Amino acid sequence: MSSFMKIGDLAQKTGLSIRTLHYYDEIGLLSPSHRTDVGYRLYSNQDIIRLQQIVSLRQLGFSLKEINKCLKDPNLSLQQTIDLHRAKVKEQMSLSRTLLKRLNVISTELQTTQSIAVENLIQVMETVSMSKQQYLTPEQQEILRSRFSEREAEWQQILTQARIEMSKGTNFDTNSVYKLAMRWERSMESLVSGDEQIYESLMRMYQREELETFNWGAIDSTSFEYILKAISFLLLID
Repeated sequence: MSSFMKIGDLAQKTGLSIRTLHYYDEIGLLSPSHRTDVGYRLYSNQDIIRLQQIVSLRQLGFSLKEINKCLKDPNLSLQQTIDLHRAKVKEQMSLSRTLLKRLNVISTELQTTQSIAVENLIQVMETVSMSKQQYLTPEQQEILRSRFSEREAEWQQILTQARIEMSKGTNFDTNSVYKLAMRWERSMESLVSGDEQIYESLMRMYQREELETFNWGAIDSTSFEYILKAISFLLLID
């Protein structure tokens, strides 16, 4: 590995977005050690070690503020962070093995008796619930619900307008859809309040078609997808 890495290369190699790395820099969580004469960010090996700690702690459910506090603790070493992450992964692997065993029992039962014990199905559902990825922490969910309830009328107006434009087959390059995308962006920024993890978690929920499980009333995947496409078009022309 070279002494310094450009932000684009770092994003590509780690799978993090450039937007995320910019945001970490803005809040002082991870500022590159060097910059070029024209201001391009350059990350050192030590910066990458710090980034690994951030990624591991995020995976463990720490908020950005908590991570910032942790990294200021001189007693927190990279080894400790890795060990914490390893423990979490082992826990997830253990749940996966348990789930596989229970699914194997059901499969064998179906093959031999053509029937299944309800208790076994309940055990499988229990294990799935335990091992299911937690997109948002309970604290984040409560924060989002509170913010959403404060702006629910506005969000429903946006969704209603999105459905109207969809029903009319309005092109994304029209002024009405442009304004819709701009309005959504402002509302989303207000909702997540700069927390990149919350934003990325919402995107993952959408990608796995689990957005509706968050119980945000009339939000549905079809309307959400339409708005995201409108925003993508907006980014292309900006």
